[in-house]
Amino acid sequence: MSNAWEVTTEDVKNVLSQMSQNATDQEVEQIHNGLDMKEIERSALEGNDMEKQTEYAYVKIRRQIKDLDIFKEI
Repeated sequence: MSNAWEVTTEDVKNVLSQMSQNATDQEVEQIHNGLDMKEIERSALEGNDMEKQTEYAYVKIRRQIKDLDIFKEI
């Protein structure tokens, strides 16, 4: 897998914001460290441009956060 896509803590913050969740920088770092980066990268690279890659990556990040059962959706 190439290194064409990298998930940052800012990406995690953006997804949490979309989920109406707040987290400390330490919590964001812990969530980031618990994500399957290769799976997110594979999803992102299905997009043909940066906008679609970001969209696909954020969908996968959101699913992983939900699967980690860190935050419950309201």
